Amino acid sequence: MKLGNFAQAMAEIDALHDGDIGSVHLKEKRWQEAVASSDYLDGKLLADTWCAVFAWRKDSLTEFPPTDDILVEIERNPNACAGHRPEMYREILRLAGKHRFLHWHLAFPDVFRVPVAPEHPSNQQTGWSGGFDAVLGNPPWEKFTVGEEEWFAALDTEISDTKGKARRGKRI
Repeated sequence: MKLGNFAQAMAEIDALHDGDIGSVHLKEKRWQEAVASSDYLDGKLLADTWCAVFAWRKDSLTEFPPTDDILVEIERNPNACAGHRPEMYREILRLAGKHRFLHWHLAFPDVFRVPVAPEHPSNQQTGWSGGFDAVLGNPPWEKFTVGEEEWFAALDTEISDTKGKARRGKRI
């Protein structure tokens, strides 16, 4: 995915000195400018469009999901979708907001590096080099809940020893 100068801007921000508070504020300002840039926003729209296809409701009541042709059109001219297909554009933005798509190449531009000519990307399909060797995380289906009695056992034994949910609730 083409990102214009976004990856280069992020590399320059990363290289800035951050040994004092003024430098940290400068880095923050440059980062805010970078993520508000058309390079970033256009790349995000393209990535959001690609992800939206998988979350798109496929029925006769909604406009058809984006196709490869529309992705190419957005890559060439990101404003085309908003201008020529406003319903589709709004649905892409709605789905992106609802599902909070994570675009690894935008979230971690220092890891998914866009090479500078004459260097060629290690992954020709994505157009970048690098990436993570492994990603670890907690499965979302595992939830840990602590009951009131267990929670207050270490904090307040009067509450944890109180019998009955209503009585314990009053003490809490």
